[in-house]
Amino acid sequence: MITLDDIAGYCTEKTIWTLLKALAMRFESQGPVKIEAKDVTLGDDGIDLNGEPKPCTEAEAVWSLGALANHLSSGHPVFGGKGPAYQAAHPTVPLPVLRREHSTLTPTVQDCLRHETDKRISLHEIIQRADSALAKKEDAATIQQASAASTDRSTAPLPDPLKEAWPEAFRHLATLLLLIIALTCSHNLQAQTPDQSNGGKLTETAPKDAFLRRYVDIVFSLKQPNRSQADYRRVVDTLASPRYPKIALLDDIGTDPSEYRGAAANPFRLSSVVVQAYERQQGVENSRGYYYDSRQRGIHYSMIEKSISARSKAQYSIREHSGRQEIVIIPFRPDQRYEIHIYCRGQEIKGQLAMKPDKYHHYTLTSVNTDEEITIVIDNQSASPLSFAILNYNARKK
Repeated sequence: MITLDDIAGYCTEKTIWTLLKALAMRFESQGPVKIEAKDVTLGDDGIDLNGEPKPCTEAEAVWSLGALANHLSSGHPVFGGKGPAYQAAHPTVPLPVLRREHSTLTPTVQDCLRHETDKRISLHEIIQRADSALAKKEDAATIQQASAASTDRSTAPLPDPLKEAWPEAFRHLATLLLLIIALTCSHNLQAQTPDQSNGGKLTETAPKDAFLRRYVDIVFSLKQPNRSQADYRRVVDTLASPRYPKIALLDDIGTDPSEYRGAAANPFRLSSVVVQAYERQQGVENSRGYYYDSRQRGIHYSMIEKSISARSKAQYSIREHSGRQEIVIIPFRPDQRYEIHIYCRGQEIKGQLAMKPDKYHHYTLTSVNTDEEITIVIDNQSASPLSFAILNYNARKK
């Protein structure tokens, strides 16, 4: 079962307009409900809603549609997924601006997300705007087809069975998904396969969680040469921003005797950056005065940097996590020789090796119980210390 959350960040502008129109028409005919990207599924018969969405006012449904459009465009929830309550507490927070390819959607998304409910547009107006935007795109497509036909009249247009069999929204989404699959397969066939001990075949797979993807980008920014104190301050400002969820230092994984503590240790400076960021976030201490750690409810993201001595092996354990787990391991020097092994329930978890722009390792555990332990073993086989960042998404609910 595919949900809109699965394709968020990969949708065309036409697809988003088509979905907005379909959902707004559904709300008009069947009554408005609150939805998120994960609540909308895609199937052979078009779109459907998971479970029993909560009925709401039209203004609340309009806000949901604006948030959905932003999520499909950007790949992450608006206002960090904190919903209208966050906007009510911070009424001056800027409304999102969509990327250039989706620029015609920005005014509609902003009009849906207005803080004042009486200033939001109606479901009917969303439908009208979608009709207008889609008509312009159809006109542009017609002109392009006519131009192509006049250039080569010997090539007759092929019939489109998808258009005859499937609703408009799903037809575009299915085409998009097929394109993504084709590109991924092509990349896997053309890419060289690195050493299997370093994580398996090279893929374009990235973390499914949107914020974890952004944290991967942030960690890679810490690898850039000639970093200044201002660069580090910008990273701290980003992590401490209210647009980002609370993060914790993954120091509950423990230490290992083989860790390297010399002058060249921890070149990312990631642990220092995380500590500075969550010192600036509100409510970062629990009732006993300690910093939150990755095991506590309500904390879904954690990260830490470690360094291992040359030709040494270190072992770490993640405990008291539950639900889906995503683990990302980013070496500071990807050219070093090392092996990574992750175990759970006595079985080794196979990871994937991705690129952004250097290689990193991504592991997904679909369902972990609180009493189960995830073991990470890193074997540094090179003649110099190995430094790496460990990032974790813990799906444990609040």
